[in-house]
Amino acid sequence: EFRRVLFRSAPGSPLGAWQIANIGKATELPAVLGVDNSAWVLGSTADKKYARKSDDFHFVHLPMSGDGEVTMRLKIFENRSDYARAGLVLAESVGETAKGVKLLYSSRSGGTASEPSKYSTRGKVFTKAPEMRPPCWLKIERRGSEFFPSWSRDGQKWNEMASTRFTAPNHLLAGAVVSIGKDLPMNHAWFDQLRVTERGVMGASL
Repeated sequence: EFRRVLFRSAPGSPLGAWQIANIGKATELPAVLGVDNSAWVLGSTADKKYARKSDDFHFVHLPMSGDGEVTMRLKIFENRSDYARAGLVLAESVGETAKGVKLLYSSRSGGTASEPSKYSTRGKVFTKAPEMRPPCWLKIERRGSEFFPSWSRDGQKWNEMASTRFTAPNHLLAGAVVSIGKDLPMNHAWFDQLRVTERGVMGASL
């Protein structure tokens, strides 16, 4: 249990300029946000009745207009399943079928980036970085209709991954996600330096 729980809240609760929502069908499952050793901790409350097997995430996000980037440092990921994931998302909305780009870490696969797919709401993995492990920095940059995921061990030297293209609206939601899980939703991610930057101008940070 982390040191200080800020709230256990229903999706849609505000945190300053930031919002917390759920992606997927677990729309009512509360998120837990806390602070531990100067890092944010995002995770789920335990719910033995929850056993949905899909891409359901808690999502801490800001709106981002036009070109820009979202970055964060993932310090620790405590998970109950090697399929559980945490990382960054740029998405059209919080709807289950919303299109977007994800850069995620799992203990099973390391780093993976996914793009929209007409065959699956989960998207399609288009590039991998199996050597990516916490602590590490993650970044997704948008330039028009092209999206560039990358990661770094020190926040200075970035390892660029393959890019992808898709037709996205001007306004996207940018932020950090933690998967709710397959059985017991008790995954927790320790992170800091979550920032959204539009056209070189830094917006809010968390």
